[in-house]
Parts: sequence; C-alpha cells; structure tokens
Amino acid sequence: MHIIHPEKKFRRFTVALLVAGLLIVSPIPGDRNSGHFAQAAAPDSTTTPDSSNAASADPATLQTPTVIETADLQASAPILRHRPAAAANWRNLIAYDYWAEDSEVKVLEREGDWLRVKQNGDSGWVPTWYAESESDRIETLPAVRLSPSPTAKLHASPDSEATWSYDGAPLISMLRFGDWYGVSPDFGRTSGENDSRAMLLWLNANDVMESAALEGGLLAADSDLSIDAIRAALDGQLQAGLESETVRSLLGEPFSVMDAPMRYPDGVGEDGRYHWTNGGTEWRYELPGAHLLVHISEQGRLVGLNWVLPLTSYDQQLLQSAWLEEADFDTLYQKLPILPSLSVDFDWRTRVDTNYAYSVYANDGTLLAYSDDEGFSGFHYSSLLYAMDRKDGSIRWKYDAGHSGFGFLPDSTGDGVTINGYGATGDGQNEGTLAHLRLSDGKVLWTYDWPGLVRPSAYAAGDSILLLSDATKRGDDGVLIALDEQTGKKRWKKQVSPPYDLVNRGSDEPYVLLSQGGTLQALDPLTGENIWNVASDKGRIDAGESLVYDPDASPALTETDGTRWIKFDGEGWRKIDTISGQTLARYAAEENDEVEDLGGYLLVQRETDTRNLRNPYVRDYETSLIEASSGDVLWTRSDLMQSGLVDGDTLYAVINRIPAAVDLKTGVTLWEARTNGIYPNLEFRFGVGPFARIGDYLLIPYDRDLLAFDKKTGRQLGRIDGLRFGFPETQERLSLQSLLNEKDGKLYIGSASRALAVLDVEKLTAVLDEAVASGRGAAAVTPAVRAAENAAWYPAQPR
Repeated sequence: MHIIHPEKKFRRFTVALLVAGLLIVSPIPGDRNSGHFAQAAAPDSTTTPDSSNAASADPATLQTPTVIETADLQASAPILRHRPAAAANWRNLIAYDYWAEDSEVKVLEREGDWLRVKQNGDSGWVPTWYAESESDRIETLPAVRLSPSPTAKLHASPDSEATWSYDGAPLISMLRFGDWYGVSPDFGRTSGENDSRAMLLWLNANDVMESAALEGGLLAADSDLSIDAIRAALDGQLQAGLESETVRSLLGEPFSVMDAPMRYPDGVGEDGRYHWTNGGTEWRYELPGAHLLVHISEQGRLVGLNWVLPLTSYDQQLLQSAWLEEADFDTLYQKLPILPSLSVDFDWRTRVDTNYAYSVYANDGTLLAYSDDEGFSGFHYSSLLYAMDRKDGSIRWKYDAGHSGFGFLPDSTGDGVTINGYGATGDGQNEGTLAHLRLSDGKVLWTYDWPGLVRPSAYAAGDSILLLSDATKRGDDGVLIALDEQTGKKRWKKQVSPPYDLVNRGSDEPYVLLSQGGTLQALDPLTGENIWNVASDKGRIDAGESLVYDPDASPALTETDGTRWIKFDGEGWRKIDTISGQTLARYAAEENDEVEDLGGYLLVQRETDTRNLRNPYVRDYETSLIEASSGDVLWTRSDLMQSGLVDGDTLYAVINRIPAAVDLKTGVTLWEARTNGIYPNLEFRFGVGPFARIGDYLLIPYDRDLLAFDKKTGRQLGRIDGLRFGFPETQERLSLQSLLNEKDGKLYIGSASRALAVLDVEKLTAVLDEAVASGRGAAAVTPAVRAAENAAWYPAQPR
C-alpha cells in the first residue's frame, strides 16, 4: 500500500524543483491560448524591414511608435514580421501568426496595401483589406484542388496591387470571396519552426485552369495530397472559431475522438474555489507518417490543431513544451515511427476533474484513484481522491481538497482510508484534522483534531495511524502519537528527540519506522515498545530521500515484499527486512545517483560530468547493473538506462530515451526501437513511464502515448488509442507506480487523459496478436541490422 505526502514531496530538493517548475510554467512570449509563439526572425533579403526595426540597433534613436488610429480586424488575418518587398518571391511570404476576427489593433503606419499594427505588445504587418468591412464576407467552403495557369499571380488580398508570380504545385482552397480563392501555398518550411505558418494569399478564378472537389475531405483515406500541401492549407485557412461541423466537412471523419486536455481555471466558481474547465474534445486524424490532433471546444468551435510529425532534426526538440501545455497550433515531434493506432475496447473509462489520474489502491470491489492538476508554487488548484467500482468504474464517492494538498492511508483491513488534512466541506483547510472513511461509500467513521501541533504529518503502520508533530522550538522534542485505525482512539504517545522522522509508507509495514539521527528504530504500533534497531556511525538517516527516491517503485496495486530501502547519509542505501531488521543488501550511492531495484538487481544511473543528474540539461551518463545481495557490478555502459524490467535473461530498459532490450548478464544490446533518424537529445525534457509485461508483449507510456512492442523482436506495433500521458516533475514516483497496474486479469491505466481506464488483458492480447499476424508496425534495430546499415553507409574499401 502506498501513501502520498504532499508536505514531504520537496524537503531538501524544494528549491531545485521550484526553479524547474518556474522554468516550465513561466509564460513564453505570445499568447498561450492563441497558440503561437512570437519569436523574432531575421529579415529575409527579399523583405523590407520597417523603419523602427532599422533604428532599433541604436538605443539613442529607439522610440515608442506613435499610434495613428485603431481598427478592428473583420476576418482572421495573417501577420508578417516585415512588409514584403515588391520583388519578393512568394516562398518568402511567411506568417508568424494569425490574429483573430474582431481583434482590435493599434495602427502604427500605413504603407500601400499594408498596415503596421500592434496588439498585446506584439506588432507586425497585415494587408489593409482585413481591416475593411468587406473582408467579413469570406466564406468557408468544401476544399477544392486548383491548378493555376502559368501566368497566375498571388495577391495579398482580393484586388490587391501587392502580387507575386506563382510557379508552384497545385493549390488547395477552402476559402472564397466572390471570384477569389483563398490559398496558402507550401513555402518549403524548414523543420522546427512553430512560429512560421503558411501565408494566406488570394488567387483570382481567371488564373485557375482547373478546379476539382476533394471528395471525403482534405484528410480522406484515399487522398493523394502530400503532408506538406495539407499542412500549408490548414496553416493558412483553418482558423480558430470555425464550427465543428464545418471542420468535419473540410477534413473528413476523424479516426477517433477523446477528451481534450482541460483548461486552466478562468475564475472562481460559485463555491468560492477554482476549477479546471472542460477542454472539449480532441479529434485524431491519421495519415501515413503523420497524425493530426484537432481540438474542438465544449461549445463546438475549433480551438486549434497539433500536427504529430517525425523528429528528424535536433532543433525540433527546442520546441518541447511543458506537458499538456502545447500551444494551439504547435507541431509535436515524435521520436519513434508514427504508426497507425491500435483501437481497443476499454472495460470502462471514468472521467476525473483534472488532467491527471493515478491508480493508488484496490481491494476486491473498490479502486482508489488520485487526481491532481500537478501545479505548485501558486499554480495548484485541484487535488481529489476517488473511490471507483472496479466492475464498471462508477464513482462511489470522491473527496475534493481544492487547492490544498492532503495525504491518504488505506487501512490494514482494506475496507477504509484515513485522510490527513480533511475538511468536511472539501476545502482541505483543516490541516490538523484526520478523518477515517469507509471505502465502499465514503462514510466518515471518525475524525481526530489535533490543534496546536506543528506541521503535523500522518503515517500508517499495521493497524495504527501515526501522527508526528514538529517541535514548537528548534531543538526541542517532537511528539509521536499512535491511534487505533478503526476507532481513532489514542493508543500511546511519546516524545521524540531531534533529529527525528518517520519513513513508513503504509499499513502493510508491521512496525513504526522511526529514524533518530543515524538509528532506525522499529516500534510496536500497538504499544510503542522497541522491537529492533539498525544503526550507522557514518551519518543520519535521510527520511526525505528514503520516501521520495526509494529504489523500489513496484506497481501500486501489487503486494509489497516486506522490505524497505533506507538512505543513510555518508553510507548509502540499505535494504532492510522490516520484520527482523536484517540488512539484506547495500549500495554505497554517490551523490545524485539514481537507483532502481529490479528484484535481485540494481540498475544505477550516474552522471559522468559535473552537473546534477536531476538537472534535465545533463547529457553524459553511465549505467551499471549490480547484483543486489553481493554488490558485484555485472557490467557498466556509457548510456542512460531507465525504467528497467527484468524478464528471464533479458533486461528491458529505455536506453538514451529509446526502448531497448539487453542481455541481462552481459549488457549487450539485443534490440532497440527504430527512431526517425536521430536519437532524442538528452538535454531536453522527455517523459517515460514503466514497462508492463503482457504475455509476449511490452507496454510503456512513452512521451504522450502508450506504445506496444513485441518483447522478443522489439517490433513496435503502434500506440494504444484513447490515451494521453504527461510526466509532472513533482510526481515521478506516481508516474512509475500508478500509470500501469495489472491485477486480476485487468490492466488499470492512469493517464493525463482526464480519465482512469481499464482494459481486459485477454482482449488486449488478442489485439496485439492480430497486429503481429498482420505484419504491421516498425521492426526494431538489432546488432545485425545495425551492422548491415552501417556497411551500406560505409562500404568496405578495396585493398
């Protein structure tokens, strides 16, 4: 059984985590909800920089531009960084953003057919026509393919004098204004440019030799359009605000539909608290080598779209956003081949009230799920606990703590749960209140108030609830209290001298585990009597690391084995039998080592430069496999290896961000998943969960998807549809323990899909068997394949 102690999450790493969090949640220039970054680009030789830009190099001449008037945009309008020159090539006409219809803009300058405008601190050039009343008569119509004449010209707006000769491929149009077609030609973008969008231009019907309707929509299964042509068409012509039925008629039927990520609270609700708002739905379209995610609001309007494309250049990783924080028109780059999704039938899916859901405990009939928005440092709004029926996912009860954190402790009988920080109205403000709830219906069986105690924390051991209070003054004794978990009555109370802490995880541990200095004491939870001691003369016990960085991160719904890893400063980790106190294994960890207990083996990751392993910008690592009982190092590789899973003589792990298999005894690679041509850069944020073994298959939450592999060959079979993942910095342990849990023939899946889902293992296996039989997927890279590919690239030279 497992507990969550929000008050213990940070401890000695609080500052580092807060800094990392501020880097993630700090706004990037540009409006996040508008979906476009406002990064300056260097002027092209065929553009004419405006005068203020030319003067900006000299601070002495830098002046705030004068606003000459205001105007309202009558249609969604392309914004350019610089006014195009008459001699410009149409391929250099790139919009960095589209500003919405009805936007009020400040006009700084008029120049021919162009206005220099400003909005929300950003500025650019827009064709004057978009600020004129007739532009509101643009119609969105079913897509057509146009074959321009050899003398065709593209106009900045209908009848505009700003024109450019067109010599490109056939065009796609979804916009009409009289006898003018709106087009946005593919300008041959370089990868990794989220602020470079195809420019909406206008083509007169007299310049069209042939027009053909695109039956079934732009993304029809039988379409022969290139991805680049489709991207350009959507870039310039599919703007936020369109009705969902119009979007459907333009694009065709989506492959699947699921809940979109929720949106930040937009104000205080009637109950006086902030609530995340419905993000609408996410439509998925699938093309060979690319997916398209279309976001539709709860009101049935287009919010934005995200292309999912292969990662083919390192600069694309510079655009990695925080989890679920992708801007509305960003491109998402995927490290592994983009394959057709695998459709599955969930036994049930239950919505929660934030994006993130985790399975944390289950008895025969009830599943406990924890949900949190994963914000912190002033950005946290919601923490909730749900009790769900395991058969159908119906919610039996929920506890909503609002923006406050809370801890929860399933009891030793499996029929109840104790909540620390309980508030009867769900406001989570009663920091010193414990409440014991019946798991089946949420009825409060007892409460315990303890006002006056300092920073109280709650733990469980056996059938006792433990309350630990800090001292009122630095250096004074603290207070440890044991309560009967079924009645809430006090069993015993004792003073504890500093330094002290508890390292208990849950009621499945037989004794109270009290650390005092360098000694770990096991106390009888019924009487408080000492049972055994484990001491170290090298340093004190680090309770914070023992809880947060415990090498054992077994799935939350599995039974524990009666052991605990405890961190002793100056000595390292010890694996201790909690019944006898016997030390079963040791690892003399160096500072910032990461250790994974693989059941008889330790997988140890270590930085090989001078920076911190938990700093995402470290790129040089080595990983060792160690036999836990003897401490013998079996092998070491100059790689970062994470999420280890031992299966017979094979170790599955994510090696340098790529799923792979190695020989357990030698460390030699057996296979690694094929990439799209490059390995992910270890400097950039990346999320990966635990492997789950399902018969002959492996599942792993990888970036945003749940991927399936043939464990013998490494063949990637595809993503499991209907799920989305994210990996918040403050919930690393939950991500490892609570995203994938197999129990009683069912797979319980936490996610960032604002839902907890359950799959029948037998039915899932049948889907994967069919995928293998059909030959679908992407073959892994084996040493033999790698050697053959290298030989093809670098053929042997004749002697």
